[in-house]
Amino acid sequence: MVSPKHKLRLLSDELLSPRQSSTLQLTSYAWNILVDLLGKNWMYEPMWDAVRSMKQENMLSIATFVSVFGSYCMAGKFSEAIMSFDVMDKYGVQQDVVAVNSLLSAICCEDNQTTKAWEFFDKIKLKIPPMPILLLFCWKGGRKKAMCPKPRRRLVRW
Repeated sequence: MVSPKHKLRLLSDELLSPRQSSTLQLTSYAWNILVDLLGKNWMYEPMWDAVRSMKQENMLSIATFVSVFGSYCMAGKFSEAIMSFDVMDKYGVQQDVVAVNSLLSAICCEDNQTTKAWEFFDKIKLKIPPMPILLLFCWKGGRKKAMCPKPRRRLVRW
């Protein structure tokens, strides 16, 4: 019996093959679903192959990277999620407030990771200030789980 993960790998290999790219045109929605499925199944190399293919076809969007952030964070790979944010502009997708908030949200949604969100926030806050509502969400998470020392002071400094 073939596992669902194996079937997904076969599908991604077929969709990403050079001979299919000339005959089969995927919509950006279909590409984003493929990226999401690959990422959620810890198939990161094919996920990035799909991202590169999307770039070639000029179909990349912030939604693609939001999916990448979520996939890495769900697997506890926070440094990879932050690296994905760092390379967004090389793929032609602007690092903006939506991207910052999406990454912060993905990190904060995982248990006991508010400190990691604050570390990323401290690194990026002067370049791209996130929306205050998300900061309150992270502050509440940090206060509730005692994961972030003095979150209020960080908000005031911002």
